[in-house]
Amino acid sequence: MLGALLSTLARPRWWAMSLAAFLVRGGVLLILLPIVALPSIAGLAAAFGQVLVGFVFGEPSTAALLLAGVLVLAIATWLVASANVGAWLDIALAREAAEDEDLLATGPALERVAAHRAAGARLLAHLPTAVAIAFAAGRIIDVGYAEFIQPGNPTTPILLRVAAREHRIQLDRSWMVGDILDDVEAGHAAGCRSVLLDVGHETEWRLGAARTPDVITTDLETAARAILRRLA
Repeated sequence: MLGALLSTLARPRWWAMSLAAFLVRGGVLLILLPIVALPSIAGLAAAFGQVLVGFVFGEPSTAALLLAGVLVLAIATWLVASANVGAWLDIALAREAAEDEDLLATGPALERVAAHRAAGARLLAHLPTAVAIAFAAGRIIDVGYAEFIQPGNPTTPILLRVAAREHRIQLDRSWMVGDILDDVEAGHAAGCRSVLLDVGHETEWRLGAARTPDVITTDLETAARAILRRLA
């Protein structure tokens, strides 16, 4: 193991190949996300709202169909291209490592594997993840559409509005439990009473009328008992 590590550190070409394989498979998104400013919900609605209205109500316009086709084609092209390029880089790196004289090859010789077969195997391994993402995306679209047509009270944080709508929660009869004062403020904005778990995560302690918890405790069990006493 140590010999393999030292051999890898001595070959910057392998670093570049590994980095390239990571980037083409989506690693570039991890680099761009902190840099690129994501559009707001209002911005997305202004840009695509008119195009998507007919699509949602079963009468898609030509522009909506064209937009959907372009998105599907772009995603499919990126998946196929990135999978094949990443697989080719993996195979090339593995072959160079197998043929390296400084590394002791104790296993059988590396077979020649086509890049598309390696890419297919990798994509198949990600199938459960893709199914989960597709299901989650459908739920996000449903919730987003409901939020567009019935936005509710704008002073209530959107996450609490969505939770209340989806699970039929009465926020004015609920408790918000959090470990920082921002959670307390969010709960009060939604009409909830609040519990602060003082476990060391709050470091600023900027108090105010909206940021003063109803109960302060150090663990969930004590918090639950305090809530039950208040409800009794």
